[in-house]
Amino acid sequence: MDTKYRLNIIFILLLSVSQQKAVSEEMTFVFSEFRPYEYTEKGNAKGINIDLIKKVCTEMGIIPVFKELPWKRALDYANSGKADAVFSLFRTGEREKIYMFPEQSLNTVKMALYKGRKNNLQITKLDDLNGLNAGVYRGSSYGPLFDRAEGFNKDAANTNRQLLYKQVKERTDCFIMDEAVADYWISTLGYSDIIKPLDFIVYSQETFIAFNKSADIDINKFSNLIAEEKKSIIK
Repeated sequence: MDTKYRLNIIFILLLSVSQQKAVSEEMTFVFSEFRPYEYTEKGNAKGINIDLIKKVCTEMGIIPVFKELPWKRALDYANSGKADAVFSLFRTGEREKIYMFPEQSLNTVKMALYKGRKNNLQITKLDDLNGLNAGVYRGSSYGPLFDRAEGFNKDAANTNRQLLYKQVKERTDCFIMDEAVADYWISTLGYSDIIKPLDFIVYSQETFIAFNKSADIDINKFSNLIAEEKKSIIK
């Protein structure tokens, strides 16, 4: 085999590898219903964060496959490698041991407390929850102080709809939920005359997308593109 022929073979092989890399890669993103940020409607993933991630994936040549799961299962999928990434979640020290996080967040949530309108409950600090039954979303973090608090019962629900239902049925004294999510569900379910917010923000924090540590992703590029897309939305 002469040198020229060998060089042609090498060139063809390199070109083939290059073309394979140019082909869009499919990645699985898992989430739990968190309207209006992310949810499934008629089999299609929708929401503020869904649109943002789709735009970033297009720029990176990634084909996103979205799958809605119960929250704890979504976290397990991303941790085990059954999925490439999970969103939206708080970035904590414990989670940084498990996942890769872009520096740029998806958005900022404000976790507030809600109660029944007939309930005279007043809460202005976390200690006021002592002895109460507070509804929470199973597997969610609400900031270190709330998460570590032990003076009250945390009644876990599998969905946001279930959280509101328990409150309407007076099975909880109050519940905690992001303001935008709560506003959406209270309005959608027609609970405006039944449920009202308490004047107390438990926690305000940025939420992120987290990747499995073995995921084939340029995390810095993904982060930069999120930042660019968020700037274009603000404009």
